[in-house]
Amino acid sequence: EKKTIQPNPENPYTYIIHGSAWSPESNKICFKGRRPDGGYETAIVDISGEDPKLTVCFDATKEYVSDYAWHPDGIRNLTVKYVSFLQLYEFKPGQGVTPTLLPGQPKNRANASVNWSPDGKTFFFISRPE
Repeated sequence: EKKTIQPNPENPYTYIIHGSAWSPESNKICFKGRRPDGGYETAIVDISGEDPKLTVCFDATKEYVSDYAWHPDGIRNLTVKYVSFLQLYEFKPGQGVTPTLLPGQPKNRANASVNWSPDGKTFFFISRPE
């Protein structure tokens, strides 16, 4: 089934970056979009209602890459941020949130390409020396 979720001219983005992720219920999609001013933001479109609802989660202009992974519970998401190297960050989807560093990951390695196990007890990621 095809459904337009952000028709022009209402679309606030000039383009959507690869790496989007569908929520476990397949009714929301998390993505990184480029604004007309050249900045970027991480946002979620909820298509569960009659009209799609856009929620801007946080400004992703600097440091954040377009790599997202929804937890199977649907109330949290992982992303990747470049601070001197790539590290995993967690955020609860909502307006104006601040992602927090995920504890327990190797601090001297670049970590990315994250994904959760179906039961949500384990996540997998690629890690390489920096």
